[in-house]
Amino acid sequence: MENFNVYVGRLLKELRESKNVSQGYVADKLNRNRALISYWEIGRRQMNISDLVQYMNAINATDNEKQEIMRAMMNATKGDYSFEFKKFK
Repeated sequence: MENFNVYVGRLLKELRESKNVSQGYVADKLNRNRALISYWEIGRRQMNISDLVQYMNAINATDNEKQEIMRAMMNATKGDYSFEFKKFK
């Protein structure tokens, strides 16, 4: 079973890749190191809410996608790691 950071990171990576956006592009937009973006996406480092908002803005996430990520995160706090981005692909 995934932990929270790994789960959220996987969802963010899937969303980023579905938009054909590179980690390097996100890193440049956030003025961060690409390695940090990778650490977020593999769950090695936890994002704060400001980083999450900036990340989603950098990949041009729609309002619906942002809501889905937030809903998935809320569900994950209750142990539900079942969300998938099937409809966004």
